[in-house]
Amino acid sequence: MFDRLVDFDADLRIVPGLATRWEVAADVTSVRFTLRKGVVFHDGTPFDAAAVKFNVERMMDRERTPTNRPLWDVVAGADIIDAETVIVRTKGPFSQILNSFAHGSGSMVSPASVAKHGEKGVLQNDHIYGDLAPYFAEAAARFPGRFIGLAQVDEPFAYRDDQLAKLEREVTTLGMRGLYFTMTAFCANGYAHFPDEPLFDPLWRLVAKLKLPVFWVHSAKSPAGTYLDEMNRLARIVDRHPGIRHVLVHGVPTSIYCDAADRLAIPEEICRLLDGGQVFSEVLYPIAWGGRMPYPYARALTHIRQLYDRFGASQLCWGSDMPNVGRYCTYRQSLTYVWDQCDFLAPADRRRIFRENTLGLFGLGAG
Repeated sequence: MFDRLVDFDADLRIVPGLATRWEVAADVTSVRFTLRKGVVFHDGTPFDAAAVKFNVERMMDRERTPTNRPLWDVVAGADIIDAETVIVRTKGPFSQILNSFAHGSGSMVSPASVAKHGEKGVLQNDHIYGDLAPYFAEAAARFPGRFIGLAQVDEPFAYRDDQLAKLEREVTTLGMRGLYFTMTAFCANGYAHFPDEPLFDPLWRLVAKLKLPVFWVHSAKSPAGTYLDEMNRLARIVDRHPGIRHVLVHGVPTSIYCDAADRLAIPEEICRLLDGGQVFSEVLYPIAWGGRMPYPYARALTHIRQLYDRFGASQLCWGSDMPNVGRYCTYRQSLTYVWDQCDFLAPADRRRIFRENTLGLFGLGAG
């Protein structure tokens, strides 16, 4: 569950969410929420006034929530009246308090899950931003346990000693936990060599030694060939270096493997990779589909259902591609089009797709 106490309707009017009623004080310095009964978080724990108080205090914490401060700096605290009633106080008159709770940053999370697992995000390191590993390290130091950073190399020359040393330094000194690897970078060597060639074996031996998962960016078509050509190259790497785990960033491009009725026909070569247990497919549709259809991307839901039916939850990992995806949808929408709309997912499988599989890639486990 990632819902809010109140929400906006299509006309931007405040409507009930996890709260069924609310009363704003006459002096506009507090609001009393009556909570919906019988609601539980995805982990089975109850949503109640104590959970609201926990979330309000998270929103008030500038270290934990450094953005959207005008919405939350005005909040003074939350008082529990009973299990279904909570009063949120402000530091002074604030007529927009309901708008704050309808904002995406007002989404409620499970206190038990935060206590057990923490809150972690994977930071991907694409060349278009420069090499962000030093900044990732700084963020990880400032917010312990919150971020997992990925290292970066100059892919077409990643077999060279200087690149191997760079990778080892980013892992051992800066604390990066995986490798971001994009095939589009091979334009820099004129596509003269590819990562499945023995020339790159020193790289893959180091990746295996450091126990890094590899996050791959592939193209549907490039001078390197088709997507299937790139999958065959990946298969050769998997065969020679079976201890490495891999993630297909943005997932299998199902739009090139479907018919007019959106029936998928995933090539056997890709099926073998996912069935082998070492390769995972990201579930991430809004960045590619958001400009072509409205939320919640009905066609994408049919594709996700077929991927789930064919491969189960064990090889799927949810992703958002924030902040890039912000041109098409909010962060909340990038989550809820799967979480809320894919009602065919069993609760345990939701946890695998949204959390446990990704943590497992980094050897962190689910607990």
